[in-house]
Amino acid sequence: MYRSILRGMEELTREIENGQPSGAVYDLIMSTNPAKLSQEQLLVFAIVARKVKATCEYAELAALAHIRDTAELAMAITVAEPAFGEAARDRLRAGRPPCPG
Repeated sequence: MYRSILRGMEELTREIENGQPSGAVYDLIMSTNPAKLSQEQLLVFAIVARKVKATCEYAELAALAHIRDTAELAMAITVAEPAFGEAARDRLRAGRPPCPG
């Protein structure tokens, strides 16, 4: 359903923008190549991506409130984030979605 919304069903764009973030929405964002979207689709894409990002940040902050060993967390973040970011950036530069799917 969500893929069809971003591919030209303009009457449903408000539906996806106003919907709750879910795994399906995350999958859609991560498997869509922004370079292939129209300007209107890019706007919807950016709004939905920001909602997903905010939801993930909320979940992260909720988890951080319960972590006792912050040194271990710092080491994990230092290693994981750059590797994912570099891979996603390379895929986008090659004209592919940020995550394989």
